[in-house]
Amino acid sequence: GGTGDTITGMLSALRYMNIQGADYKALVLNRLIGELIKCNPATQISEFIKAIPGALEKYEKNIL
Repeated sequence: GGTGDTITGMLSALRYMNIQGADYKALVLNRLIGELIKCNPATQISEFIKAIPGALEKYEKNIL
């Protein structure tokens, strides 16, 4: 798994929830999460998942 897997998962969830701009939001969230956890090839998906709430909060405060 890699970046494509995480974006696909988030995009699927956002589209399921009928979120407008789901494509853009999934891409931005993926980048924010990577920055928050200082993602590298050894990063575990559990670290990524734990960072989703913080990234969503940052997205909502800075983008919307």
